[in-house]
Amino acid sequence: MPKTISIVYFSGTGNTEAVTRLIADEFKKKHKVAVIKVEEVLRRKVKFDPARYDMIGLGFPVYGFTAPDNILELVETMAGIRGREFFIYSTCAGPFYLNDIAAAGLKSILRKKGCAVVCEKQFYMPANIGIPYPDELAKQLYNAASVHARYMVDDMARGIRKVREDGFFPVLLRRFFLIWEKLAWPQVAADFWARKTCDLCLKCVRSCPRNNIFVKNGRIRFRFRCLACYRCVYSCPARAITGRLFKLAILKEGYNIRRVINDDRIKGDYVTDMTKGYYKVFYNYLFKAGHG
Repeated sequence: MPKTISIVYFSGTGNTEAVTRLIADEFKKKHKVAVIKVEEVLRRKVKFDPARYDMIGLGFPVYGFTAPDNILELVETMAGIRGREFFIYSTCAGPFYLNDIAAAGLKSILRKKGCAVVCEKQFYMPANIGIPYPDELAKQLYNAASVHARYMVDDMARGIRKVREDGFFPVLLRRFFLIWEKLAWPQVAADFWARKTCDLCLKCVRSCPRNNIFVKNGRIRFRFRCLACYRCVYSCPARAITGRLFKLAILKEGYNIRRVINDDRIKGDYVTDMTKGYYKVFYNYLFKAGHG
């Protein structure tokens, strides 16, 4: 019997949104699917009633080795979800233990509310800060995400439960990083500023998921509720938003995963069995699901 599925996600600069589309497309082959942005729920632009759905998916990028505050806020405020099935997926820039346990706190909240977590999956996508990944690798990771999304949905259809058992240590780590995150992320907002090239189009004001950006005295200003998602930085048409201390973290060419996805000239064959150096860490992820 077809299920009614809701996928609620947050995506700062497009990685998680791209993966969400892949997962939704797989589910839509047999089920009814509603795809909803978490900020639209929290701002009450979209009415979200968990009781309407047989299964709910939660998707997010890993920030500070945990789920973003807006995803946690959504789940904390959900009512009437006891007995509901959830699946969780996240995106990050590569394999790292602290990324692996990013959903530990989210799973803990869901279980305390009497929910069943039936699937947990992490997708590796290009980095949007620090060091830019080559376009060929970015396309290869996206192609692999398509394969992993299909396998993930097939596993759930067959009743195969794949959920990480985190233990006590991850929970302890999560508490530490939540404290660190609450102290660190506001500093990112304090570091941002808009250059003179800003023409006050207000795109950043409208699109900020935390309503953290405003105009004062004809200048773009930032409050201290930042998630450090960098959406404002990379979506600014004038490339006006930058940082002071954290300027080196911003990719000079910007970040646009849709450009890579839609460019047929980029084939996505960067990592092979001959690859040396850091990018070799992606080999198992890229090929264990039959992706070539």
